[in-house]
Amino acid sequence: MFYAFYAPAYSNSLSLNLVSEITNTELLGWLVYTYTFFIFLVISLILLVAMVGSIILVLNQNINVKRQLIFRQTLRNLKSSVSLKT
Repeated sequence: MFYAFYAPAYSNSLSLNLVSEITNTELLGWLVYTYTFFIFLVISLILLVAMVGSIILVLNQNINVKRQLIFRQTLRNLKSSVSLKT
């Protein structure tokens, strides 16, 4: 991809040397932040709003919700939890 953009500006030997010196990660970063910057920015803002919205929905505290009391559950014994009715 890099060769296709810059091949006319350089001679063949120089452009091939530039392509071999650039790693895939550098090329991907260059393409993302040069040509698709605004799309990348919009998608990141949408994901940020989705994350904040999901956190707000999860942290909505309701008083009438039954919650487990783990300390009381671990202190139970057979005499206090089982009773026989005759």
